[in-house]
Amino acid sequence: MPSLFDRCCERCTHSAASPCPDYLACRLSGPFCHQDAACQRGKLEVARRNAFGPAGVAGYSGPGGLVGVGQGDCGRGVGSEAVFLELEESLGAGFEVTPTGCLGFCSVEPTVWLAAPEGPQVLYGPITPEESGELAERLRRGEVWEEKVVAWLPPPLAAELTFRDNRHLYSVEELAGDAYPFFLDRQMRLLTAHCGLARPTSIDDYLMRGGLHALFMLLRHYSPEDAFYLLEESGLVSRLTGEPVHSLWRQQSALGVETLRLDVNRAAANPTPQVRRLFEGQPFSVLESLLVLGRLVGARRARIVLPNKWEVPFAEVVPPGDVWIRYKPRGDSPTSNLMTARSELAEFELLGEGILGTDFDFDVEIVAGAVERGEALDVELETLLNLPAIIEHGGEWFRGFGHGEHTGTKLFLVNGPLTAQGYCEVNLGTHLDDVVELVCGGGRPEPIDWVRIDSGPRIPATALNQGLDYASAEGDAALRPPNLLHCFAAGTRVEAERPGAPEAGGGLQSLLSSFRQLPDPDVHSAPCVYAWNLVGQTLERLSCGRGELCDLNRLEDWAKFLRYNAEAAHGHWAEVLQNAIHSQGENLLEEGSGEGCGE
Repeated sequence: MPSLFDRCCERCTHSAASPCPDYLACRLSGPFCHQDAACQRGKLEVARRNAFGPAGVAGYSGPGGLVGVGQGDCGRGVGSEAVFLELEESLGAGFEVTPTGCLGFCSVEPTVWLAAPEGPQVLYGPITPEESGELAERLRRGEVWEEKVVAWLPPPLAAELTFRDNRHLYSVEELAGDAYPFFLDRQMRLLTAHCGLARPTSIDDYLMRGGLHALFMLLRHYSPEDAFYLLEESGLVSRLTGEPVHSLWRQQSALGVETLRLDVNRAAANPTPQVRRLFEGQPFSVLESLLVLGRLVGARRARIVLPNKWEVPFAEVVPPGDVWIRYKPRGDSPTSNLMTARSELAEFELLGEGILGTDFDFDVEIVAGAVERGEALDVELETLLNLPAIIEHGGEWFRGFGHGEHTGTKLFLVNGPLTAQGYCEVNLGTHLDDVVELVCGGGRPEPIDWVRIDSGPRIPATALNQGLDYASAEGDAALRPPNLLHCFAAGTRVEAERPGAPEAGGGLQSLLSSFRQLPDPDVHSAPCVYAWNLVGQTLERLSCGRGELCDLNRLEDWAKFLRYNAEAAHGHWAEVLQNAIHSQGENLLEEGSGEGCGE
């Protein structure tokens, strides 16, 4: 596919090998070297092709467009890869099917969006593997499957080729019927603006959505001191320590730091699903943020340290009869997407020596499972991702997010018996009851009685009118990863109150007995339900003497997923299961007798 980095014509003097001062700007709105109107139209045509796929060519009027299928953990857990392959095989000329990152709308996974040359993007969900054939047929006929519409989203290409204001990226039209406009409309997507609506490894998509502008401005128009002033004006504080980052990073700059270290294995930055989602869904944002910080503090390199193996929440082989049995989740996609994005930047000499013809040398190393030693400036992902927007739009603009001295936004994974569940990003200062009622649509079927942030104390419904910021104990805890917001209906039993909790070391039969006593997890959280059912089927198989060592490995994967994503009763039980696997191991296999089990 043509790229915005291609030369516009033979007269073009711009290239990655010989960058001019307006290199990036020319790629988006040029050419500047000869001001040729025909070449400018050509740039627009390339941008349209990238935004809409084959349907974006001039004069195309039939059905078609770019079709994105969410490939995050939640989507893959309920069959999105089967949906992707079916659409890829079934849709013909005029369509391009592409995997995307996680949009964050876990309740309606798998999700599929269509970007066509005319009108807004249509977001569908859930589209099960069994329904993907019908969706393909409707797309070919140019029909809107109204019963499956989740939301209408803005088109991917603004008139000036790029979204210049992240505030408007997710303005969602009001819909008639039982759709979910509130979940996206009530959020303020600043850090996650690219997640789910752009191809994660396409540098052209990133450019069209405003990517690399901050790096260009910092290298060509701002000094590091100017940038530090913008940071001070923004009021940005570390999401781990609460310390203003402008003073912290200014000190590091004075000390002559050489290396930035983004280590998601460190205890304070546990590799939660949110971290995985950001690496997987918008790797260019991560890399540009490191480049920007490197320029500010004078560092020459960054090292991203990833887990040896990302936790894959679902097995490669699922029970017979499931339609997606042939498809395996890409468990290493956060790593592979980061590597691909890094290669793209290096190819256009946006990493390495003399970036954009300046004196800025910077490179990024991506390693897995390394024990980090030596001097380095440790950075935290959620704090880091704010940098490009502040550099591009200014500190005063950033203060428009949040309230008072608590500036910016906050990321959460919200679960429980809610109308909508998933990842959400809201302004700091947003009240907890607004997150529950306005963003997530309130409790279903009963109102939410209390919430818990991570593993903190209960917060009753009567106290949910507090803002998420450093002004309260609960808000203070909420600002620190892993940022899980658990919601509970009245009468929910947790911890010691909960019936059926297995005793430590109780063995396979104790685990199975306690599993049978727990109610099914909330049916609106499809990935949790799917993992929960697989746990039950595997425990039954083990108890019948038909288990294998691989079953224990899969149980551990599911237990990790449920521990961090399921509601408290099931999450606590999953933690007990995980501990049992660690302490008893293959002894659990030997307990299975097969007595009383059917074939």
